Amino acid sequence: MINYPYSPAELKIIIDIANKNKIPITFYYNSGNPQVNIHSRQDFKKLFSFSHLGVNSYVPISSSNVKYFNEIAQLLKPFMLKFQEVSVNV
Repeated sequence: MINYPYSPAELKIIIDIANKNKIPITFYYNSGNPQVNIHSRQDFKKLFSFSHLGVNSYVPISSSNVKYFNEIAQLLKPFMLKFQEVSVNV
């Protein structure tokens, strides 16, 4: 089993947000960095990942990828709102 730096409660929050908002996610373990990947609803392309070490965007900056950047903003909003709520209550 992968030793995620997230507690079971934190993983449940991530999964609940994804399920509630129909956000396609996968979990990936990359060289000691367990990531939560967020995929496009359009074609399941990996758009963005986050972990305890930081964030990554997998969409090159170009005018042809504007649709993906708009989608990233929509997909990340529920996570950001929850993270903001949790940080205020700490």
